[in-house]
Amino acid sequence: MGGAIVAYDASGDGVVSTGVTRIRLALVLLLSFGAAADVRVSTDVVRTAAGTQGRPAIASDGNSFFAVWEQNGARSSIAGTRVSAEGIIADPAGIPIGESPGSDHDPSVIWNGATYVVVFWTDEPYGAKLVELSRDGNVIRELQPVEGLVRRVRIAWNGSAYLLAWIENPVSLRLRLRILDRGFQRIGQDQSIETAFRDLEVASNGTNFLVVWTGKAAMVSADGSVAPPFDVPAPLAIASDGVSYAIALRSEVIAVSNEGKVTKHVPLAIEDAPAIAWDGSHYLVAGTRDYLVCGAELDAALNVTRVPVPLLSEETGQDTPALVSNGTQTILTWSDIHIRAALFERGTFATGPASSPFVVSTGLADQMPVDALWTNDILNVLWQEEEILRFGQVTATGTRLSGEGRALGRGDGRLAWNGGLLAVVMEHDGLIEVCRLSATGEPLDAPLRAGSGHGARIASNGRDFAIAWITPEGNIATAMFTASSAITLPRTIQPLHPGPSLFGIVPKNDSYVLFYLTRSPGTSFSCTYVSLPLSAEGAYGVSGVLDSASNVSAFTGVATGAIASNGSRVAYAWTVSPHVENGIHMQIDDGPATFIAGQLTADAIAWDGPTPVIVYSDSARRFFRRGDDTFELPRSSVWKFAAAPGRAAYVWGAETPEAMRATVRFFLAPRRRSVR
Repeated sequence: MGGAIVAYDASGDGVVSTGVTRIRLALVLLLSFGAAADVRVSTDVVRTAAGTQGRPAIASDGNSFFAVWEQNGARSSIAGTRVSAEGIIADPAGIPIGESPGSDHDPSVIWNGATYVVVFWTDEPYGAKLVELSRDGNVIRELQPVEGLVRRVRIAWNGSAYLLAWIENPVSLRLRLRILDRGFQRIGQDQSIETAFRDLEVASNGTNFLVVWTGKAAMVSADGSVAPPFDVPAPLAIASDGVSYAIALRSEVIAVSNEGKVTKHVPLAIEDAPAIAWDGSHYLVAGTRDYLVCGAELDAALNVTRVPVPLLSEETGQDTPALVSNGTQTILTWSDIHIRAALFERGTFATGPASSPFVVSTGLADQMPVDALWTNDILNVLWQEEEILRFGQVTATGTRLSGEGRALGRGDGRLAWNGGLLAVVMEHDGLIEVCRLSATGEPLDAPLRAGSGHGARIASNGRDFAIAWITPEGNIATAMFTASSAITLPRTIQPLHPGPSLFGIVPKNDSYVLFYLTRSPGTSFSCTYVSLPLSAEGAYGVSGVLDSASNVSAFTGVATGAIASNGSRVAYAWTVSPHVENGIHMQIDDGPATFIAGQLTADAIAWDGPTPVIVYSDSARRFFRRGDDTFELPRSSVWKFAAAPGRAAYVWGAETPEAMRATVRFFLAPRRRSVR
């Protein structure tokens, strides 16, 4: 991976050093394992493609297997392959499944006794798709049973009917349930139940269905009747022995009777991404600990017969395991930068590492910068590699301090600095957590759980930290913590309309200011700021509306905004499109708003000493503006910007033809000298 770094003298007298440096922030994991005679494997490669593979799922017809996964390139698509009972890949080129004009995501697959059924969600046209394939992998039919915005979709079969379950997106996040006959025709009316956010799994014991979502579970009868929900933690996976159910959680397995009663809790040290399958006599459980796939075995009564052990290797980066058994063999699939699988004969699961797994699908690593922050002369960068959140540091002259970057967890993240330590707010699978780091990026303690939601932001006033996020109900939650304290209980702000866009949170004097947009699509919008209290019990402070409009007939809800603080003053920038007038609005505190005319989008804002600086873009270019000086920046769909007195950094991802992977690069802007 290549990156150009240009360093400028802060006085603006000119370039003091220019060079091209090899900044390798990507770590491609090619795993190797020791031999184990009881596991048969193949080294066949399904296909090599630009992009990454993830979210594998697998089903069995009782003899062979069918694996599906999400292929991420210029757009996401779904692919699959047949796998024999001997672990031989039957479709080296991969089988395209339900290709759409847009992107397809998050597949799930089942066997209905005669055919395989794959479901996934798509963004063009929006909805949930269903593809039926023969045992030989031929597409029989392709349907779109659900139209509209969908976040996740799952399906189960009880021998005579299907349960189709999906989560609406993006505001209501309600769980919808539909019974389908063998020909995928609707039976009765859809059921709608409470907010589900992201987690969703379904299963059948051959008679009824069990549906599990964020923090809840419920039995569903064959006619679609839904029993009262009961509480379960998340994340989760479900399996059935044909009578009752077992739900795998992060730290335990729960037994659920056919009547929907929780009958047993069994502690099990699986930390994340649980998967579970029934092999005819035992439940097999897989999950990740420190990004290693571990496995355990339990009998039908959920007595632990084999404790969790690493199944693969001491290498890191393993994620999203999936399990299925045909009664004789069990296949485990997972993702690193590839989709991989290992085959276990009955009775050998969780007895030790498997031998070299076979590659189901291969791809190249992706990096996307998600945040950047200056601390003195060090640029701190967060980026995603696959779904792994990594942290790295680079000096103002381009010296890399952090090697390949430190893995912090999965998902997205944002950075803050209180003058002594760093804090990262992370979000993954609908969970909001905080990780405290030393000035050099060393984790100081285990992540702290803040709540559920998305769109998390973080700030520090030089002593404590404040975080804000969007809750599953569409409100804004706020909480605080210090360098050593726990996170306070979240408090909520109920915006004018649910599902706001949270632009940011920044310190001001001893408090904090939130900046967000609420919208009622097709009618109105409002850009709002509100002051947060210093204590968990204090009242919310002053609030105000920076911009608003009503009865905007063409308003689509497209909006961008940014907020920045120099400690005592707050700068806002925003674009709402379409607006009464196109362009960028900027304002400092309660002062008059300024306006940059044109078909422009406000991307980022920061302070350089007493002066705000802004990054904005038109349809083809991106610009950096400090006072009257403006210069063009490299255009990229993934980028982050950070500024400090005397320097600014623009961190971006770019597709490189030779590697077809996103690179993370740094651009250090001049203090006063324009680059045209």
